[in-house]
Amino acid sequence: MSLSRPATAMPSAVTDKHCHLLDLPVELLQRITNLLDPHETLPAVRLACKVLDDVSFERFARTSFSVVSCCIFYEQRWLRLKEILDGPSRITERIEHVNLTICVSENIDSTELQLAPTAVDTDVPLEDVQILVHEAQDEARTEDITYPPNFALMSRVLRDVERVLPPGAVTLNLIQGHTRNWTNYQIEAHCEALLTMASTQAELRIRSLYLSPNSMLGLDRSLAHLRQETLRCTSELKMFKLFRPLGYEVVLELDDMKTLNHMCEILRSATELHSQHFSLGFVNNFKKSATIARNL
Repeated sequence: MSLSRPATAMPSAVTDKHCHLLDLPVELLQRITNLLDPHETLPAVRLACKVLDDVSFERFARTSFSVVSCCIFYEQRWLRLKEILDGPSRITERIEHVNLTICVSENIDSTELQLAPTAVDTDVPLEDVQILVHEAQDEARTEDITYPPNFALMSRVLRDVERVLPPGAVTLNLIQGHTRNWTNYQIEAHCEALLTMASTQAELRIRSLYLSPNSMLGLDRSLAHLRQETLRCTSELKMFKLFRPLGYEVVLELDDMKTLNHMCEILRSATELHSQHFSLGFVNNFKKSATIARNL
């Protein structure tokens, strides 16, 4: 009598490729995808299949495209913005605002910075490490600013903004971020190029204008040769901010008041202006600060 071992199924590759996650109701799938990180995990999940793309698209579009930022120093950033504006309507229809900025990190908060695991002191709070890394990256990127500005590319992209977006969907954020290189002539040249290109677009209207001392002087030079065009471009301005960045120690000498008068002229001509923020620490006496208030 021979004894034989019972037959057993040999391990084999899983043949059922159906993802049971997809059997869940759409509402539940949407709740799950709403919990995912919008910058890394969510875009990856969208690529898995059409079902997950459909259920996560609204949140993906809202977090990634409702506000599109573009650092004006780099051609690749302008080209990226142009690619978005030339994209499918389901993307462009969800763009509410374009932020043209001189912040090299495109105004991304340091808390959003993803850090690889390192052997840093675990006693140092993560937020402090993120700030230090963020500042170091900004300083390094500033050194890569190219000169001269690409006027033709700026003009083409701004025409696309006019074509795709409703009027008043643009912010010019000319306040620098962490970088301390306030007097970099390349930065000033790009700011003046942007102001010139924006003013020469017949249908472009600026919704928000944020200036620092240097960019305020650049606006003054723009008004010298494009006064009517600049006033038309800012005629529907809704928000204005004059801000002295952290670390800015230069005191402006505004004895002739021409620069302040030009700024006030823009604000007076903006009939829809409803929000103004001033950081007047860089003005060297209270009399000049009071002049701004009287002129407004």
